[in-house]
Amino acid sequence: MIFKLSEIFISQSGIYNYSVEVLYTLKLNPVFIEKMTCHFKLTCLESQGVESNLCFANNKEVSADYRITFSKADVLNNIFFQLSAEAFNLEKEEVVFKEDFLVNNKLGKK
Repeated sequence: MIFKLSEIFISQSGIYNYSVEVLYTLKLNPVFIEKMTCHFKLTCLESQGVESNLCFANNKEVSADYRITFSKADVLNNIFFQLSAEAFNLEKEEVVFKEDFLVNNKLGKK
């Protein structure tokens, strides 16, 4: 799946150029989350502080091959893995999310 960054993030009123630091602060677009959830059959963890003692499915130490969730950090890792820049234009930059995007981001494969 190919997305423009403007489809992934909710921009701040008409601003389309963002530094890496500011990109971390932008919220994920609910439409993007829904598309990712449906396509990859993964649940989006909107809060990074959510971990359960009952199940390891959401544990960050579990191999990405076995995870059933993704987070904003996973999305950002995929973006930064594909695009290397000091600033990003949300309207021009595109990234690809492949079936194994959770695994390849951590292994350094494109």
